[in-house]
Amino acid sequence: LFLCTLRFLHIINYSFNITHFSILAYAESPTHLCVSVRDYYCYKFQIRPGVFNPILHGKRLFQQFAVDTYIKIESSRLDFIRKNQDRLRADLYQGLVDSMLDGDIRAEKVGKRTVLSTSFIGGPRDMKRRYMDAMALVRKFGKPDIFLTMTCNPNWDEIRRELLPGQTPQDRPDLVVRVFHAKLQELKHRLTKQDILGKVRAYVYVVEFQKRGLPHAHFLLIMQRKYKLTCPEQYDLLISAEIPHNKYPELRKMVIKHMMHGPCGSLNPNCPCTKGHVSCKNHYPRPFSDTTLQGKDSYPIYRRRDDGRKEKVRGCELDNRWVVPYNPYLLRLFNCHINVEACGMPSALRRLFATILVYCEPSDVAVLWQNHLDVMSEDYQHRSQGKTHVEQMVLIDIRNMLQSMGKDIKTFPLPPIIDAYDDAIGTAREVYEEESIEPAVGDVALKDSLNEEQRVAYDKILSAVDTDKGGLFFVDGPGGTGKTYLYRVLLATLRSQGKIAVATATSGVAASIMPGGRTAHSRFKIPLTIDDGAVCSFTK
Repeated sequence: LFLCTLRFLHIINYSFNITHFSILAYAESPTHLCVSVRDYYCYKFQIRPGVFNPILHGKRLFQQFAVDTYIKIESSRLDFIRKNQDRLRADLYQGLVDSMLDGDIRAEKVGKRTVLSTSFIGGPRDMKRRYMDAMALVRKFGKPDIFLTMTCNPNWDEIRRELLPGQTPQDRPDLVVRVFHAKLQELKHRLTKQDILGKVRAYVYVVEFQKRGLPHAHFLLIMQRKYKLTCPEQYDLLISAEIPHNKYPELRKMVIKHMMHGPCGSLNPNCPCTKGHVSCKNHYPRPFSDTTLQGKDSYPIYRRRDDGRKEKVRGCELDNRWVVPYNPYLLRLFNCHINVEACGMPSALRRLFATILVYCEPSDVAVLWQNHLDVMSEDYQHRSQGKTHVEQMVLIDIRNMLQSMGKDIKTFPLPPIIDAYDDAIGTAREVYEEESIEPAVGDVALKDSLNEEQRVAYDKILSAVDTDKGGLFFVDGPGGTGKTYLYRVLLATLRSQGKIAVATATSGVAASIMPGGRTAHSRFKIPLTIDDGAVCSFTK
């Protein structure tokens, strides 16, 4: 109920930014004899010093009242749309011609529809319009550079000081959404007008209501070329993932309060991010790192030094591995959970390019390559000065991705790979791929938390490997008993020793939950259709 109330009040109060003073303007103007339902309830929800407002004292009844008022508001909007279809040019979307084009030849299928306009908030045309606008921004200005999340803090002073005696923030959803809206506008001003993270070329954001019902906003910022984050040194200027030193007591206090993840995993199996998973779905705790690294997926590996700094958070001692990346200035300014991340996306774009080649049959591969080479090679551009070397690194990465999909890069009209730049020359592709898989530090540490039965299987399997005796082992158990957990530990242990461990599964879903996992059909070239004489065409 609280969640619904926040959503509705957010739309009621701020979708058109009308305050309670609007009713005075309507009353004084002779041309307006009435006010809209929305304006009326905005007026009723206002706080007036010295005036007792029974609605604001209703606690959960206030929440129910807010939901009911929004139903009235939406009903009035729908009634207007239904009665003004001619003004909305609904005839362009309906009629006999449309029905015949759809293949409807029965008279009972030919009815009168009410078409929702794009101005109806939350309607399908409104959502599609917003989506297309966001995609147009990316097409015009390029990929996002910074991802930012801001979550409402119910203990903001602006909320606390306006609470009536005996009230909690949950009793006043009107205050929560109004203060959050004001903070959100301030954040937008700081980002786009004061350029605190650099000059913003374009941005898009969405406000969501989840979990406890607190509103939070997700921003994607596209920076001007001069202010793009292109190397780890620039990441460190804007983003921190460490507990601050004691010489910054206020910032340290806010990091401990707002920016520490968990505890979860083995420290708290009941944490929402761990329930139903063998470990934290957000990959905490993150590994220690002395420096910020580019990373192989969408986000960099931020600097998290093992400097001994620890804090007790929700009953557990947590260190830098549990810190959610943040910008110190924004955190200190807004005093709430405000996650800031740099979008080392070139790797994801290269995988998308390989996927398009395999599944989408593009008409002009050469033009697609030339148009997107710069954005696919941004991470390599900062490691090498040579244009040829950068291009070759991108080609080699795409080749490996295509090979994992069962395709050969030579079948596509792309520049040839020069042997001098290819580290895999002379090494079997499968061996090179498996040796390039880096074991996760967190997975290696999981062996210390194996239960008794897992430990027995772990020791027996590793004994067969260490003694070079070989063996075939069948691990059995119901779902959720920790089989995948055991597999991850085994894979990480063997790979950390420099050995090759080939992880295969019968389905893509099962393979995806193991590091470096592949389906057996993909790895061993097993034919999908078994006919007489069918063979697995994998090499020794």
